[in-house]
This record gives sequence, C-alpha cells and structure tokens, in this order.
Amino acid sequence: MPELSVILDNFNYAEYLPQAIESVLEQTFDDYELIIVDDGSTDDSLKIIRQYAEISTKIIPVTKANGGQTSAFNVGFSVSQGRIIALLDSDDYWYPQKLEKIVESHKSSKIVQHYLTENGNNVYRKIAGDVDWSYALTKFGFMYQHSPTSALSFHREVIEPFFPLVNAEEMRGYSDGCILMLAMTYAKISCLNEVLGFYRVHGKNLNANHTDSGAELLEVSIRQRNYVNKQLALRNLPELPYDNGQYIDYLLSTVDFDDKPAAIYGTGNSGERVAETLKRFGVPVWGFAASRSGNYSVTPGELFNHRMEFGKVVIASSAQEAIADTLYSCGFNDNAIVKLAI
Repeated sequence: MPELSVILDNFNYAEYLPQAIESVLEQTFDDYELIIVDDGSTDDSLKIIRQYAEISTKIIPVTKANGGQTSAFNVGFSVSQGRIIALLDSDDYWYPQKLEKIVESHKSSKIVQHYLTENGNNVYRKIAGDVDWSYALTKFGFMYQHSPTSALSFHREVIEPFFPLVNAEEMRGYSDGCILMLAMTYAKISCLNEVLGFYRVHGKNLNANHTDSGAELLEVSIRQRNYVNKQLALRNLPELPYDNGQYIDYLLSTVDFDDKPAAIYGTGNSGERVAETLKRFGVPVWGFAASRSGNYSVTPGELFNHRMEFGKVVIASSAQEAIADTLYSCGFNDNAIVKLAI
C-alpha cells in the first residue's frame, strides 16, 4: 500500500487540471497514489484525466455524478489506501518538495498544514504557528483562518472515523474546513512555515475574494460548525461549542490597558468582537484602524498621529506579523502593540 494518498477533486477546471496533475507527478517523494475524483464535469476534464491515467499507473481516476466537494472527498477517501491523506484542488498546484516535506512533518504530527502563495505573490493567510488551535476550537469554539484545501494533510486515523461524511449535499463546498475541524477534535495541528504550493485566485473561486471576510465569512463559519456538529452527534462524540467571543475574552483578559482607551486594527468580524470584549472589560475603544481608511477607520499613519489619545493598539486580524510590521514602520513599538493569537 502507498504511504500517501493524494485526493484531487475536480469540477470543470480543465484549463487548470493538467498543471495540478503534473505537480503531483513531479514530486520528489514517490510513494503515493493519485486519486482524481471528477465531480460530473461537462468540459474536457474527463479526456485530460484519461490521458494522464494512461501515462502513470499512480493515477486512479474516479468519475461520479455532480454532488459537490464533500461527496467528492467521500468517494476519494473510500478508494484511498495511504496512511497519510493529502488534499489538492484542481485549480491549484504544488511545488516539487511538497509531499517530501509533509511526510517528514507527519512523523510527529497527525495534522499538517503549510502555506500557499496567492497567484505566486504573497503568502495566503499567514498563521501563528505557535498556538494550540485544537484547544482554541474545542475549548472556546474558535476556529482560526486556516490554509485552503491544497495545503492540508492528515493521518488516516484522525479522519477515518468521520468518513463517509453524511448528508454531503448540505456542504457542497467549504469541505476542507469541516474535515479539518473534525480532525482537530482528535489531534493538534502542525503549521509548517514554508510555502509549498500555489493557490490560484481566478475569480471563480468559491471563497477567495467572496467569503474571506465580513458577514459572508461568518455565515460560512456557522454552516460549517452546524455540519461538523451533525457529524459528531451522529457518532456520539462531544459537539464543538459555538464561538461567541470566549476565546478573545480569554486572550484580552491577560492584557493591562493602564486605564487608557484602546485602538483596534481590523474592521471585520474580529475587530467587532474585540470591541465588544473591551467594552465589557471597561476599556474604552478609541477607534478602528485599517490599511485603508473607511467610514469608521483611519490608516496606520493617521493612527500614529493620534498616538497620545490611546494606550495600546490591538491587532484584530490573523495577519499579526504583517500588521505589526506596518505599525513598527509608522513608529509604534512593542509596548504599544497587542498581538492576538487569532
């Protein structure tokens, strides 16, 4: 049996599919099988898959009627034999050492994620790697902004209890987060500080530039939590709590604000939650800052001009280091910056 199974899900991405397949076939690690699940494509995807299957015996083509990403993962997992399961979306691709790196990391970790570039440029979703995200999820209900599908891999033992995922039609997309949350009820996640793949943002993505922030992100998060808890309940396992700000309360309870107002860097859901917590703690909110000023925010430079009016700046974003660097460049120091592990 192969050490690792790659499950590549595809629906009508014929224009990107060859690069995704070739990125697996060109890996420096060789002990794998590549399961390509086509979810009822109507373009040239099937033709492409058959052509590659004739070239490599590592490829296991699977075709099915369209049912969405969750149903595709169900079928792919049922075929897989590897001890490690790595997921890949057909519009993304990996760099050559991806599998070699994650197999090494899986020697000590049951769940592994790494970074992806966004169209070959910046890192997509920089994450604090020194946080026990499984504890934050199971204790407080807080789910971090994880890397997408193509950066996630799992020991078989932490996801096998949940397959097949039931009622797959309820979660046609965003399945990666659901699988990740389920696995995190069993084990901690290891975050590799390496860029090992290419996340393609092309305008047709389900989440990128559509549900990455704001009310849309919150709606998706609630749908995922409901779906995950259904899987857990059906297996008589404890359900996850819902994130009502308990985790941010926990983080901010350790900060001394010296009876001064606080500024908040971040105007999304996290910024609003931080503001609510500060008000409950009796800390006045001076205002909000963001990279670009909006209706109720100022830019970092404008924020520094008002630095005598508040005590600390609380970074309410997962992009902690990038925002901290921006604040440093404006003249703030560590004493004035609160980095939240979110």
